[in-house]
Amino acid sequence: MGTGSRKLVAAVDAAEKPKQSAAPIFRLMLVSHERALGTARQHGEPAGQIAARQLEVSRISHALRRAEELPSDVAAAIEGEA
Repeated sequence: MGTGSRKLVAAVDAAEKPKQSAAPIFRLMLVSHERALGTARQHGEPAGQIAARQLEVSRISHALRRAEELPSDVAAAIEGEA
């Protein structure tokens, strides 16, 4: 098998593997940012910094919700194209 053939087989194998969701990463980020927000409140950080942390927690929460919804939408889209 030539080098080009190996690359093609590897590309096909990679394409056939299901894509992993970003949800586990967002969950870890959410826990970390919520912990940092709690610490910031305990240490009396300025209101602007706390508000920025709250906004970031909100953004990560939203991203997590979207990531959790994605697999069913993606599967439906793929089947719709087939």
